[in-house]
Order: sequence, then structure tokens, then C-alpha cells
Amino acid sequence: MHSKPLPPDVVRLLSTTDPLIRARIEPALVRALNACGCTAGAVALVVALSVSIVWWLIERDGRVVMWPEAGIAVAAVVAATVAGKGAGILAGRIRYASTVRRLRRGVMRRAGTPT
Repeated sequence: MHSKPLPPDVVRLLSTTDPLIRARIEPALVRALNACGCTAGAVALVVALSVSIVWWLIERDGRVVMWPEAGIAVAAVVAATVAGKGAGILAGRIRYASTVRRLRRGVMRRAGTPT
């Protein structure tokens, strides 16, 4: 996977911070900026698949295959997976923006600029 580099303004902000803080924040920023949502999508897939299987076991009424219901279950699993992936990407973007905002506030506070 190709990761996006941090924007120049964020690199400048990081260069003004303490090296120990930078060593802790920079990898988190890179991960948040490059969040792909795969973990959240996988979790949503497993949960949706588990719920679909339990639902099938409860509702099958002696039938082995329920084609209309199977189609609905597949659509629900796909939708949940896509929604989970989107939520993972959104969470990464929010983490990134929040961290950059806190970093800017800290730099302004050290510089004596009112926030």
C-alpha cells in the first residue's frame, strides 16, 4: 500500500514540537491520514454475517434454502461492510484533523499567540 506523505504545513508544525512528542505523534498522524477502513469493514462484515446466520437459523422454518431471504441477507452484509469501511475512513480523517488541531493549538500556545 502506498501511503500519502504528511502535508508540508503539518511537517512544519511537527518540526516545532519536542522530539519526543513528535516521535509519538507523527506515526499516529500518518496512520490516521492513510486510514483505509479495512479493519472497521472487516468487523462490520463479521458482525453482519453472524447476525445473518443467526437470523437464518431462527427463521428457516425447516427450509434449507430461502432464496429471497438469502438475497436480502447478502445485500445487508455487503451494505454493512461498505458502511463499516466508510466509517473507518471517516474515523481516520477525524482523528487526523483533531490531532492537527491540537498540535496547532499547542504551537500557538508556546508562541504566546491567543487561541
